[in-house]
This record gives sequence, structure tokens and C-alpha cells, in this order.
Amino acid sequence: MTYPNIQSTSHNKTSIIHLLHKGILKMNWTIEKRKQGNEIWVSSNVQLESILVGEGYEKKEYKRSMELAKVIVEALNNYEDKKRK
Repeated sequence: MTYPNIQSTSHNKTSIIHLLHKGILKMNWTIEKRKQGNEIWVSSNVQLESILVGEGYEKKEYKRSMELAKVIVEALNNYEDKKRK
């Protein structure tokens, strides 16, 4: 996952919020795999925070974490779309 080249300052956060409100920048949530694919995260393209969904060290655990991550991504992206309208 690549993030915009931003620093954690109040000015930059204000700029990002301004771009989001103007519709120039669209927040998009995606599934990200870390630690050789064993950790499943949901991440935003404009926020540095991410949500740890689960660890997939076992096949069953991985499958369940991916299903849950897909539900979370869909819900967050739908929320962002509705918020923009």
C-alpha cells in the first residue's frame, strides 16, 4: 500500500480533509497483507491508521480473516461513497 507523501502535522491533516470535502481526493479502503501474507489489514489510501482484521497462519484462519476483511472494506467504501453525496 502506498500512501501520499504526507507528514503527521495538523496543517497536512487539514489539507487532506479539505481535498476530501472538495471531492478532489477520494478515500478508498483496501485489503493489505503484511508479514509474508500472514496478517490481514484494512488500510485507507489517505489515513496512516489501519485495522488489523486477523492473522492467517492457518488456512482456516486466513480464509475467515479474508472474508471479514472483504466485508469491512465494502462497508467502509460504501460509507465513504454515501458521505460524499
